[in-house]
Amino acid sequence: MAQSILHATGSIAVMAAVQPIYHRLPLSLAETGAHIHEVSGGRFRLGIGVGHALSNKSYGIEPGRPLEDCRAYVAALRAAAEGSGPQPPIVMAALRGRMFDLAVEIADGVVTSRACRMHLAARVARIPAERRDAGFIVANSIPTVIDDDPAVALEVIRQSQAFYAGLENYRNYWRSVGYVEEMDAVEAALARGEQDRVPQLLSEAWLRNIALFGTPSTVRDGIEALFDIGVMPILSPVLREAGSTSHYANIFALYD
Repeated sequence: MAQSILHATGSIAVMAAVQPIYHRLPLSLAETGAHIHEVSGGRFRLGIGVGHALSNKSYGIEPGRPLEDCRAYVAALRAAAEGSGPQPPIVMAALRGRMFDLAVEIADGVVTSRACRMHLAARVARIPAERRDAGFIVANSIPTVIDDDPAVALEVIRQSQAFYAGLENYRNYWRSVGYVEEMDAVEAALARGEQDRVPQLLSEAWLRNIALFGTPSTVRDGIEALFDIGVMPILSPVLREAGSTSHYANIFALYD
């Protein structure tokens, strides 16, 4: 998909985020990355990460030690450049602190998802100035709903994030940054088999810290707030109707 977009455009940068490291050998990915890097004129960014439990389980994969495995995988990608050609910038996926710090140490950028903005601002402030000056990327994927009725936007975002609240790695991250009560309530509901109750357990305060939703002006303000703390927002529009592209059109219309 990234290659198709790059062929159809001439100036924008495109990032594949996130290729799970356990799904593909580093030499194979390095060869593909080097090819796309070359034919796109350097506009490609390669996002890698350990993936989440459901994804790995579907492939029959038992992950190892994430920090050690990511370090080794990035080293293998770098080493492969001698045979495959120059590699694109490598952007590592991270949720929690140690993986974020590892990305700052060995990669060309870090991409997170549904990060709590207050917590993310503190992490960005800790990145050494020389790394930022060298072009280190900090990006955050943000579920986004635009609606002239704020109440409708809130309900759509609440329903859409119940799936992620059901993933243990996300709950562990959100608990670590202060949302203990919400995550404990979600875990208790899941343990009782009450999945349908999860959306109602997601507080508006928590949702406003991990997502963008509301009127166009509210969403624009949230985008600018992320740029202000040095984070590139990756808007992830919530699909409301199967086959509809209106959710993308609403995002493009923000800056018409």
